[in-house]
Amino acid sequence: VGNAAAVGFGFIGYVFSSDSMKELTIPQLVAIVAHEFGHWKWAHSTISLLLLILQILLINSALYLFRRRSWYRSIISQPYSEPLEVPFALSFAIFTIAMTPIDTIIAMIMNLASWAKEISADRFAVELGYGQDLIEGLAALLDSVFGVLLTYSSPVYGLLYLDHPPNNVRFSLIRSMMK
Repeated sequence: VGNAAAVGFGFIGYVFSSDSMKELTIPQLVAIVAHEFGHWKWAHSTISLLLLILQILLINSALYLFRRRSWYRSIISQPYSEPLEVPFALSFAIFTIAMTPIDTIIAMIMNLASWAKEISADRFAVELGYGQDLIEGLAALLDSVFGVLLTYSSPVYGLLYLDHPPNNVRFSLIRSMMK
């Protein structure tokens, strides 16, 4: 499996890679590392952490507000009786079902944010002059990992299910940055 990752907070940044990156040419490897340093330069780890905290706060706040409302209690109560005190597990199950469409929207927003981070890291590598090498290196790594899924996925499918842009979208963006 071919992969590289960057983690960095403040002045400290790390780039990790797998053994399959040994198959890349030196310019392709430098382009991939430049992309990963782009993540560090633009503080993507910090942004991801803040987005995750925000997501957790929003979902927990929604659960709290859901539990405070009595409308859903009347669904499981007998007609003309006082609303029941619903056990947490049951209210959590109802909340989870009710949140499904909202979770889809949240996932799309999170994927869109991830796409923006990937594109800005790509731009960093392109600005250093490694655009074509980045395309070739990503093609070699991503095809070995995800094959057809990331290569030919539509942008709509990608926004729903992928945290990286599909190759066809990503490579056309990189080519447009190189002009």
